[in-house]
Amino acid sequence: MTDATPNSTIEEAREGLRQFPPALGQEFETALETVQPVLEPDELGDWLQDGLGIARHSLRSWEAASEYFRASGAVLEQITYERMREWCGVGIELMETSPALSGALFRASPQVLPHLSVAQANDWAAQGKSLYKGTWKSGSLSAQYFDVSPQILPHLPLSQMRLLVDLIDSLASHSYELASACLGMAPGVLSQLDRSDRAPFLEFGGIVAHTAWVDARVYFERGPGALRQVSEQQRPRYLSLSGQVAMQVGRLGHPYFIEAAQALSEVDNEIHEGLLELAEQLAEHSGDAAMEFIKSSPRVADRLGIDDIARWQEFGLNVLQQSRDGGEAFFRLESARGEEVMEALSSRVDLDRVSELIRMYCKALTGVDVGVKASEELTAKGVGWVDESSPTTEGTTIYLPENVERYPTKDENFAVYKVFATHQAGRLEFGSFDYQAAADPSLFPSEHGSGGGEAGSNGSAAVAVEGVEGEIHTDMERFFDQFEDRRLAHDLFTIVEDTRIDTIVKREYAGVRRAFSRLQQAAIDRR
Repeated sequence: MTDATPNSTIEEAREGLRQFPPALGQEFETALETVQPVLEPDELGDWLQDGLGIARHSLRSWEAASEYFRASGAVLEQITYERMREWCGVGIELMETSPALSGALFRASPQVLPHLSVAQANDWAAQGKSLYKGTWKSGSLSAQYFDVSPQILPHLPLSQMRLLVDLIDSLASHSYELASACLGMAPGVLSQLDRSDRAPFLEFGGIVAHTAWVDARVYFERGPGALRQVSEQQRPRYLSLSGQVAMQVGRLGHPYFIEAAQALSEVDNEIHEGLLELAEQLAEHSGDAAMEFIKSSPRVADRLGIDDIARWQEFGLNVLQQSRDGGEAFFRLESARGEEVMEALSSRVDLDRVSELIRMYCKALTGVDVGVKASEELTAKGVGWVDESSPTTEGTTIYLPENVERYPTKDENFAVYKVFATHQAGRLEFGSFDYQAAADPSLFPSEHGSGGGEAGSNGSAAVAVEGVEGEIHTDMERFFDQFEDRRLAHDLFTIVEDTRIDTIVKREYAGVRRAFSRLQQAAIDRR
């Protein structure tokens, strides 16, 4: 092939290139070594003429010619010469707009070809060209588009790349520096997103660029992480909702997106779909109400199941339709009506709402003015026989779970509290804490002495543990400390003593007998 190629043709090309900087001639010689063995003589002649034509187009077009020569070998490894001429023809046409853009297209071509067909070259070039507005900054941004295309196209098909271009174009109307920064971040951002999330992410990004362009970089930085907090199947839906809201609330749209995603991460993924459906209904009336509803969802879901959340939302929607401010306050949980409706719908009973009633009930049973507190306080002090989720007492205070939500009605859950309280009151009433360490110190000698501390009104002593601020130690705890296997002694005592108390309570207090038996059976079933 080399022998059939007139040396005069190559020499003429070399002579024509001498009027340009030496770097162009060097690129030509390197490319010639690669392409000459694979091109027919007439193909080589066309290749030489195309390169010279590009170089002679304008003052700085020799730089585009240099990129043309540099890319030729790598392009020919992937497509035929006929297809290469079609591809390069697109770059040559781009010379009329800007030689710099043409050079950028040639430079990116070897890495872009695995992701684009030759038929798509025109669309690819047109998207980059759309960013050029005839200024130096817009030219630089357009060239950057071609430069980053090889990193973007593995993650985003050309049909969806228009979304990114529109987003960047919108940002450029405010700040070329911000547009360039976001375009440079795009490959890394897209790689963090699932394929199905990329187009919706860019669509919402376009809305952010339109409504709150200064937040665009923060959106690119934090958006993928925020989106991962939403159930995978619901992410496109969440982005669509966020866009709908942003069009209503403007600058608040992006903060809402971040904060509401964080709220969704705090509730079960299984109810994300239901929450978003309810939020979409609210968004038709108020974008603020829709996002405040999602932001409040962890607190609401802690009290209500999804069906009851829907009833709560329906009530709030009626309020919203009558008063926008009132409805938005309802969903922010700043409205007494919102709390009241939630309380009415919830089957959960909270200790802080019934503690005084339980205290008076226990005093009526025992004649002792005991306190009622949450079990976690007991656990924090290192006292008690069970964990913070269970009822217990240390002899002066009855400790109960912070809330009960075992059954579908408030009455049933309050009955659980009643059973717990009756059992603990029974411990006080029927002598579980009558043991006193000081009564017969020789029975269980201890290196700590007789135990100290005066007995309380119920016969138990509760004293501070030496050196441990805020902790208390009862005589029963001291009793357990005497055994080599403290846990075994504790468990055996608990089994025997609880059986004794339960038997007496069920005999003496018939009113709680049915609920008592129900909880005992439930405990057996859980084992």
